[in-house]
Amino acid sequence: MRFVQFLSAVGRRLAPAYLLSGDEPLQMQLAVQAVRHRARESGITERRVLDVGARFDWSALSVAGATGSLFGDRLLIELRMGGNRPGKSGSKAIVDWLEGPGRDHVLLVTCGRLERSALQAAWVRAIESRGVLLQVWPIRGRELHTWIESRFQLRGLQPEPDAVEQLILRTEGNLLAAEQEIEKLSLLLGSGTVTGEMLVRSVTDNARYDPFDLVDAALSGNAAHAVSVLDHLRAEGTAPALVLWVLTDTARTLLRLGAGEQTPARRLPPARAALLHRRTTRTPARLWQCLLHRCAQAEIAVKRAPDPEKWAELLTLVLYLADPRLGAALDPGPRATAAP
Repeated sequence: MRFVQFLSAVGRRLAPAYLLSGDEPLQMQLAVQAVRHRARESGITERRVLDVGARFDWSALSVAGATGSLFGDRLLIELRMGGNRPGKSGSKAIVDWLEGPGRDHVLLVTCGRLERSALQAAWVRAIESRGVLLQVWPIRGRELHTWIESRFQLRGLQPEPDAVEQLILRTEGNLLAAEQEIEKLSLLLGSGTVTGEMLVRSVTDNARYDPFDLVDAALSGNAAHAVSVLDHLRAEGTAPALVLWVLTDTARTLLRLGAGEQTPARRLPPARAALLHRRTTRTPARLWQCLLHRCAQAEIAVKRAPDPEKWAELLTLVLYLADPRLGAALDPGPRATAAP
């Protein structure tokens, strides 16, 4: 059963038993919360937690079910196994519990990822035959973009594609980290559109500088200040991939403005839009094409090269942006002269 199907099934009916298996913490957390919520809606107000360790006494499971609730007839019993497996005694205890007469309580078992062979164990088959089995898998590719977008929308935020891309890049696909960043944005913004720049500023708001300060310094032609900002970003632990994304986006915007398009600058801060327009009127558009090409080449180094090489590539791009005349030497076509 897929995660979304699981949430839908829990919302329709409370099963007598659940087995949640996986190593992705956010989906596991959300699945557990869904079962707890459905249990409360069904009148179950008390839950008991059993943490399975190396010397866990499996008789505790039958005792927990036999004693009942202080506030009602039913209990939600959470059996947390983590990376442990029940073994023969535990498997028998779970099967006996499920087969016991008059069993009105709900059993919620959570554990690490189960290998294919483990799915054939008696205790797994017993839970699946009477309840629900959910295997939580990491989310990848297009599905990850959809997931992130839906988590934004759940909080009344409408992310632009760049914002989704940047959050995935910043958190390296870690759903829990992404959820925390979305929650922070929700508290800051309340609701509305989230742009790529807003996302980058949010995740770097504890730093003295952010990558857009770097771009503004470079566009103003102050190469020394731009290099200083780049050094600060490196010292503050800013991800090189974030810096490259901002530089690439700037090169793309310059190229489009140089071709006569005005749309790219309309949503930018007025000061930066003015810097961009000023630079495009003084520099041949072909140099921005060359810069964009260099950004594409730098992507491989930023992803795979040792840290010093990543920042060396970024330094080259920053100097290029600060003084477009440096781009003439890198231009594979006929030499062009850029105005200062």
